[in-house]
Amino acid sequence: MSHPGVPSIAHPRPRALASAFLAVAMLTGLEIVVAGLAAGRSARIAALVALLVAKVALVMTSFMRVPVYRRWAGLALTAIVAAVGFAVVLMLDTAVRVGVR
Repeated sequence: MSHPGVPSIAHPRPRALASAFLAVAMLTGLEIVVAGLAAGRSARIAALVALLVAKVALVMTSFMRVPVYRRWAGLALTAIVAAVGFAVVLMLDTAVRVGVR
């Protein structure tokens, strides 16, 4: 059933969905590896945030079929990146304030 003003959405192929799921699983494994690294806390946080943004972009484009609604996708991705950025800045600021006495 088609509605005026709503683009028709083609269903993704099972192979594409399986490869996207495998990529999300691999990114999750990388998150576990990064969390256990002996690197500095701020470096681990930055790496985990980068992996989070990659997973969000992958899920939005593969599973939610966001490229069909480009305007809303751009707005949602901007909001997510801004929220993650604010959270990282606040966490790092808190870590610095707690460490300084």
